[in-house]
Amino acid sequence: MTVILNAFSRPSSFGSRPSSFGLNKPHLKHNRPLDRQQGMVTLMFAMVLLVALTMISFLTARTLLTEQTISANEYRSKEASYAAEAALEYGIAWLDQHHHTFAIWNASDENSDAVSWNDLNADNIVLTRSGDHYQLTVSYTRACLDDPNPVLLADCNRWIIDVAATAVAMSDSDLTRTQWIRVLSKPNAVNPAITDFIRIPGSWRDWP
Repeated sequence: MTVILNAFSRPSSFGSRPSSFGLNKPHLKHNRPLDRQQGMVTLMFAMVLLVALTMISFLTARTLLTEQTISANEYRSKEASYAAEAALEYGIAWLDQHHHTFAIWNASDENSDAVSWNDLNADNIVLTRSGDHYQLTVSYTRACLDDPNPVLLADCNRWIIDVAATAVAMSDSDLTRTQWIRVLSKPNAVNPAITDFIRIPGSWRDWP
């Protein structure tokens, strides 16, 4: 009986061993302030990147819009130039048709210089080009090459005529183009009853 009690009274070898699952296992501690700082840095970087991308997109769109506006203005300016060129050709053709009537030159003083025989206006017409309408006006100013102040107009055989043709867009009055040329009017060498209009080289001008 004593032996048995002594046997049970021995300290157990298992009881003295530290448990691997006990409280002696070290715990992992998280550094919460450092994680919070890293999150704020990431958020700030994302916001800066978003603002930068937004600005780049805005500037790109603005640049494209500006280029489109410039291209459209250049296109309309060329259209106005073509219309003014058409007005100039119309003016020369109109002059060729009405040149023989001196009375038409004497009808009125178009430029208000108190001289009625030296200026003339053609009939206005409207030209349609690329969906836009242009008002075409042509004015003429002439001077006698033989005598600046002829006593009899019929005695002047050679006239210098300045032809100014203007095209104005009816949708935008600021879109205006003018072309100018000087022609020499003289009787035809074979048939003096026919008047020839010779364009003087280097006299053509084009301005907005």
